[in-house]
Amino acid sequence: MSSPDEYTIAPGDVLLGKYRVESVLGRGAMGLVVAARHLALDDRVAIKVLLPRYVRDPEILQRFLREGRAAVRIRSRHVVRVADVGALENGAPYLVMDHLEGKDLAAVLAESGVLPVPVAIELVLQVCEALAEAHAQGIIHRDVKPSNLFLTRNADGSPCIKVLDFGISKMTHAEDHALTRVGGMLGSPLYMSPEQLRSASDVDGRADVYSLGVVLFQLLTGRTPFVAQELAQLVYMVTQGEPLRPRALRPDIPEPLEQVLLAAIARDRDRRFPTIADLALALVPFAPPHLRSAAERLFVALRGSLPAVAVQPGALPLASSAVTAVPAAAVPLEGGALTIAPVGTTTRKHASLERRALPIAIGLGLAVVSTGLFLWSRPRHAEREIAPAEGDQGALAEPRAAQPSAAQPSATIGVAIEHS
Repeated sequence: MSSPDEYTIAPGDVLLGKYRVESVLGRGAMGLVVAARHLALDDRVAIKVLLPRYVRDPEILQRFLREGRAAVRIRSRHVVRVADVGALENGAPYLVMDHLEGKDLAAVLAESGVLPVPVAIELVLQVCEALAEAHAQGIIHRDVKPSNLFLTRNADGSPCIKVLDFGISKMTHAEDHALTRVGGMLGSPLYMSPEQLRSASDVDGRADVYSLGVVLFQLLTGRTPFVAQELAQLVYMVTQGEPLRPRALRPDIPEPLEQVLLAAIARDRDRRFPTIADLALALVPFAPPHLRSAAERLFVALRGSLPAVAVQPGALPLASSAVTAVPAAAVPLEGGALTIAPVGTTTRKHASLERRALPIAIGLGLAVVSTGLFLWSRPRHAEREIAPAEGDQGALAEPRAAQPSAAQPSATIGVAIEHS
């Protein structure tokens, strides 16, 4: 240990007598992440370690441990698995997680600028699946943003999103304790809902609906709905203003999809989709055709496990209880329009959520589709190995898409953006 506030962990070090450090993936204000290999199992993992100065901070320590507890409770292939939690020989808390190879969506945006509609929808539907499973466990993420959505590959080469960093998640059960400091802000302001900007504790699943709506807005247009240089200005715009219309930034976005986007980021949460599954069902018609039927069945099943929320009459642009086909010409993709097949409404009920969702989820993951061909044919100079990232601390200005830069998003720890 080089100082009371910093650890010295270097390649070759053996932690806990069983993890040999291979490389340091990143350092941040709250800690560091290393790639390591389990000596007995020959398994590569990522280990996240909290810095000494935060060990005696009960709020930071609780946030760190909460990430591990949340990840263990959420049984989803789209959430990074936490295999172990404990303390190193020097007392530093650690999490052992899956080691991922790929890039986060912030890096994808930096390379691609915007994504074809079906590509963006397929990725966002995978995020919806993870968040629906989290919400069913009473866990609200509260920090959904591109740098917390990691793009890796399935065994067959198809794209797979992993949702990272549940460190500031809110658990809606009795064991929940508020993490927000007086004068502090938890989350990333560009992606935070109006109610979360006002109070981090006054949120439910619709806050994640809003944040994911902002992410999809950015994937399709290259920018977020609101942009400001100062936090106060951004808060005013989000809580009082109206977002830009996506089609004003990208005219080839189908008008029905624009309506879905605007409903997802409605200022009044009672006018948003009541659950993340309802948002997913509204997005299904814009997904690649071969995924639609399975996706619809999955989200109809998941919706039954989520808390019911009232919606203002007439607030939503599409009936979330049924999925209808979108004309082929309305869904652009590189190389031409897609052929759209009608999708029927599924009402069949099953006894177990796991039995309902698992076969469908497997079906969604098996196809190597246009999404994978588009994403993995992009330049791979930015592809990296990473564990959950800290994000862009304090960044309020418009995320700049498709601008070449040697610097990639940091692979460091902690997601809270706190402003005094």
